[in-house]
Amino acid sequence: MSALFFQSDKRWSSDVLGHGPSTIGRAGCVLVSLTMAADRIGRGLVTPPGANDLCRRGDAFRHFRDGEWRRADLLYVPRAALALGFIAPPDDVTEAVPGHPALPTALANALGRGLALVRVDHTGDERGDHTILATSIDTVKGVVHCLDPAIGPMTLAWPSLSATVMWRDKEKTYRVTKVQPLRRTEH
Repeated sequence: MSALFFQSDKRWSSDVLGHGPSTIGRAGCVLVSLTMAADRIGRGLVTPPGANDLCRRGDAFRHFRDGEWRRADLLYVPRAALALGFIAPPDDVTEAVPGHPALPTALANALGRGLALVRVDHTGDERGDHTILATSIDTVKGVVHCLDPAIGPMTLAWPSLSATVMWRDKEKTYRVTKVQPLRRTEH
């Protein structure tokens, strides 16, 4: 059985994310998704605090980017993937408004070669505000299997790449806005 981690786990939810100021529980969806990916295609089982430390040491939390200072808990995915033993090619990202036809193609291609970090919008601003890990696709059944660090295993409808999920007692509709392929390192 592969690892399933939640960012709200009391063992690490209050840990500082990267160099701060946020915490794993509040803003750690990318880190926790990458931690689950590491168990499947990277260095093996590592916990979110361990991944947080590896990413810190691997300089994956960026302080200065695109000519301006950014939050010290912002994770640069290609560098974080390397720290966790796999690759996330920076030039292979597909980002679009929800429902754009490029997104299902990009996700199918990514899952054909590994996993995918998927950014979803659940607030309606179409930018994306949460990240999950896509692990496999079943086009016959019309689903993409995912691990959500907020709610656990879930599926996105294929090819619309949308889902209605429950966060505690609140219903949210996910719509994919970004696909980042994740692959094993080539030896």
